[in-house]
Parts: sequence; structure tokens; C-alpha cells
Amino acid sequence: MLGGAVISPDGIVFELLPECAASGERRIGYASIMRLVERVRELHWSRDVLPLATAGPIDSITRSLEADFRAPFEINDRVLGRYRVGWCQRRSYGLQVSFSSQRSGTDLARVDLVSVFYDPVRRRSATPPDAVLEALRASSRLTGAVPGRRA
Repeated sequence: MLGGAVISPDGIVFELLPECAASGERRIGYASIMRLVERVRELHWSRDVLPLATAGPIDSITRSLEADFRAPFEINDRVLGRYRVGWCQRRSYGLQVSFSSQRSGTDLARVDLVSVFYDPVRRRSATPPDAVLEALRASSRLTGAVPGRRA
């Protein structure tokens, strides 16, 4: 449904094939864009969290999201999905996911997620291992973002 995807050092490049769009449309809708957001979030999780979470199971729950759709995601385009950690607190953190057209360079969308760390065994919010917190905090210091503010 989402077309081809290639993981790169910068994120994920998605190829938006005609079958990605609703019948008669030349662009994909917000539900499909949210699927792309989830793919980018999963890349972040597998790169930045799971390798450091060796003490036991850890997960996250999306507490909120805010999306800004700036331009259409047109079929037959290649779209680069990137992420960055905006801020990190003891039990939650902010992740920014952005998309740009590789054909035109246009910024297509930005989605800000607030995620809460979650213990899937106890089924409640949790504090992740110190190594995870330290890595996410270090990453967020590089971006200079402040909790609750769009950078």
C-alpha cells in the first residue's frame, strides 16, 4: 500500500506509487501519511532506543501528536522521512518527524509526537534505562528544542 521504502542514514525514502492513493487521486491522504510517520518512528525506535534498552522490555505510547501538512504528497514522487528528538524528560519525550519531496525539495509535512515510555509487562508508564535517557537527552541538546514549543 505504501510503495517502496529504502532506509538511508538520513531516514527513510518512500516511493509513492499510484496504488498508494485513493482511486482517481494524484496524492495520498492523511491516513497514509500517518502510516509513513509510524514507519519513521519505528526506525527511530530501532536505532536509538532498543539497542540501549537491554534491562528488560520497554515500549512507548503516543500521548499526543500535532501535524502540519504543508504541501501534497504526490504519487510517483520519492519522499524523504526524517526524525529528530526535540526534548526528553524522565518518562516522556518529543519526536519530530518531517517529510520532503526529493523531486522538488519541498517541505511536505511535519508531525510532532509526544511519547510516554511504557512498561508492557506492568502496563503502565515507566522510566527507561539511564542509557536511553542519556542518549535521547544528548540528541535533544543538539537540536536546542524546548518541551511544548515547535522548533
